[in-house]
Amino acid sequence: AFNDYNTLVLARVKEPLIYSNMANMYALEAKFEKAMEMYGMAIERNNSNYETYLNRGITYSKMGNRSASIADFRKADQLLPNNYQIMSNLASELLNNMQFEETIKQSKKLLKLSPSGFEGYFYRGTALINQKKYPEGIKDLLKSESINPNYSFTNYNLSVAYSLIKDRT
Repeated sequence: AFNDYNTLVLARVKEPLIYSNMANMYALEAKFEKAMEMYGMAIERNNSNYETYLNRGITYSKMGNRSASIADFRKADQLLPNNYQIMSNLASELLNNMQFEETIKQSKKLLKLSPSGFEGYFYRGTALINQKKYPEGIKDLLKSESINPNYSFTNYNLSVAYSLIKDRT
C-alpha cells in the first residue's frame, strides 16, 4: 500500500485521503517529519476532514507536542461534534498537559455523551486527584474501575491516590 500511495503522492493527485493515509503510515513508523508534511498536504486539499485533524493530533501527542495536539483535537471536535473518540483523545491530552480544570470539563462532556464509558470517570478522577481533591477523585476512579476493571492506569492511579491519603485499603 505504501508504494501505491507514494506513487500517487509523487503524481500530486488532488485526493486528500491519499496524503492523510500516507501520513498515518509515516506516523506509525515514527517518521514524524514526513507524517506532518503529508498531513499538511491533506489539509491543503481539504481542511474540513475531522479524521485528518484527529490523526495529526494523535501524531502530535506521540511527538510530545501537547499544545498542537490539543488544537487539532479541538478542530476535529468542531468538525464532528460529540464524537466519543475525539472527545476522549482531547480529555487525555488535556490531562497530560496538566490542564486539570479543562480535563474535568471535557470529562463531563464525555460522561454526558456516554455515562457507561469508563474514560470520563478516569480522566476526571485523575484530574481531581492532581488537584488534591482525593475523595472525589477516588470516587470517580472507583467508578471507572467498576466499568472497566482491566484498565491498569485506573488501578495505578487509585494506588497513588490511596498512598497520598495514607489509606492502603
